[in-house]
Amino acid sequence: MNKEYTLLDLYEIYCEAMPRYPLAYERFRDILHKDNSQIFTAESSETIIGFVVVNGNSVVILCVKKRVQTQQLRKTSAYNGRGVYFRKLR
Repeated sequence: MNKEYTLLDLYEIYCEAMPRYPLAYERFRDILHKDNSQIFTAESSETIIGFVVVNGNSVVILCVKKRVQTQQLRKTSAYNGRGVYFRKLR
């Protein structure tokens, strides 16, 4: 799927995945718009399940929806060979 996601889509995932580290939307937007930052998204079944923001050699933010985190925890002892692949958003 090649859907383009908005910053609000990514912010909603961040808020769900990182409730202990709240960020105002404006601060989140500023982090994602830093020079040389790249955003990659992961999708499953026609929907976004996570994203990663990379700046140079550093991972700035990595977020995965809670339901996917829970599913993956259940599968940790039996890896089935399927990975999550991130695609470049911008």
